[in-house]
Amino acid sequence: MLQYEVVIIGGGSAGMGAAIGACEGGAKKVLIIERDRELGGILQQCIHNGFGLHKFKEELTGPQYANRYIEKLKQYPVEIMLNTMVTNLTNEKIITILNEQGEQDI
Repeated sequence: MLQYEVVIIGGGSAGMGAAIGACEGGAKKVLIIERDRELGGILQQCIHNGFGLHKFKEELTGPQYANRYIEKLKQYPVEIMLNTMVTNLTNEKIITILNEQGEQDI
């Protein structure tokens, strides 16, 4: 069974921000599980401007905003599983995932 201190389900801006925050808070083993083939979530589809004014102090498109988070994420020891579905969560903190490697518990 794979083990992590923090597991984040979803690789949009909130998930990436949570992973960065966990690392900055001292977590050493962090995982993001994303069902899509890339990080960024819905931002990758938002081609209009209007993102980033508060966080990055400039106006960005959705993909530009997502890419800023993706680049920042590379500075931290975060493992990323793309094309991965969460199929079960238990009260015992076990997450079952399904991807190209098959089914695994975390």
